Amino acid sequence: MIYTAIGFVFIVIVGILLSNLLTKQSVDKICTSNNGQWFEEFSECEYISEELCSNMGGVFNECSSACRHTESQICTMQCVPVCSLI
Repeated sequence: MIYTAIGFVFIVIVGILLSNLLTKQSVDKICTSNNGQWFEEFSECEYISEELCSNMGGVFNECSSACRHTESQICTMQCVPVCSLI
């Protein structure tokens, strides 16, 4: 009986991990197929609509800094629409 419970928990955990992996891959494709630019390292998609971001379960920022991930002291003051997926 205990082996059955352990096996069930293992299957559930593997299923969750696989669904998260598939979700990441599909988000990348959704981003790029809608003329966005995907940044895997930050789980962000630039230049997509707020509606598409919401449909993907992301948090939309219509005016994120273009230099949000750089440590450079030289940066242009420009807004970039960003969808962050956490």
